[in-house]
Amino acid sequence: MSTQSVVVLDESFNAGGDLSAAQYHGVVVSANNACNLPTAANDILLGVLQNKPAAAGRQARVVLFGRTKAFLSGTVTAGDHLYLAASGWFVKVTSGYRACGQCIKNANSGYVGEIIVGVQNANIAVNSVAAGQI
Repeated sequence: MSTQSVVVLDESFNAGGDLSAAQYHGVVVSANNACNLPTAANDILLGVLQNKPAAAGRQARVVLFGRTKAFLSGTVTAGDHLYLAASGWFVKVTSGYRACGQCIKNANSGYVGEIIVGVQNANIAVNSVAAGQI
């Protein structure tokens, strides 16, 4: 079972649309002080959505930096660096993707796991030589 501890930094944004099915998904900045699901793999992460705003303009609470629950795609092991997929799920970093977080508790695909976001939020590009070494 996933647990959650103190969040280092969270912020409220306007939802850019209906995000009622996107709790614990990664979100991106979509407009002035608004957030939405990403539109492409490896979009730059804003943070992880904590609530379920059901319409555009409603308040979306987003963890920008710290420990949080998050949906994981593929088998992810503690210590794996993660990137943001177009679905808003987090995936183990492979060549050509930017790390935006790190898994801190093993999880199978499709489950909510625990990650730390903002760990690699400098968006360091990972190539095949450096994969797993950041």
